[in-house]
Amino acid sequence: LDRPAPLPAFEPHPDEEFAHEPDADARSRIASLLSPTPVKGDWIAALSDNGRILVFPTSEMKVQSGGRGVIVMALDTDAQLAAVAVPDNAANLVIQGIGRGSRATELSIKPNQLELWRHRRARKGVPLPQKIKPTDAA
Repeated sequence: LDRPAPLPAFEPHPDEEFAHEPDADARSRIASLLSPTPVKGDWIAALSDNGRILVFPTSEMKVQSGGRGVIVMALDTDAQLAAVAVPDNAANLVIQGIGRGSRATELSIKPNQLELWRHRRARKGVPLPQKIKPTDAA
C-alpha cells in the first residue's frame, strides 16, 4: 500500500500568541454554563432568560455518544438557557429570578399546573405567568 507522507509538525508563527487570556465574550460564555442537575422525577423543566418555560418528559431526552450535545429548548437569537430542573414528580417547581424593579423573586409551580407548559422537547416553550427573568430552578 502506498501511504501518504506524514504531515509536518505544526509550528506557530513567532508573532502569533496562542495561549492568551479569554476575552470578555468568552468569559461570559464560560460563566453562563449550567451546572449538572440531579434527576429526581419523570419530567424536565427548561427556562430561558427571556422568561419562557418548557416542560417535557425525560423519555424525550436523547442520549448521545461521543460528547455530542442535545437541544433541550429552542431559543430566540438573543436568549440563553437560564436553568434546567428535573424535580420529584410530587414536588413544586421553584423558579428563582429577577422580577420587576430588579428584585429577587420566586415563583412556585405545583405539579398539576405543569401540564399548561408541557410541549415536546426542543420547542420554544411558553411565557411564564409572571414577568420574571429566571436565574435558577429546583
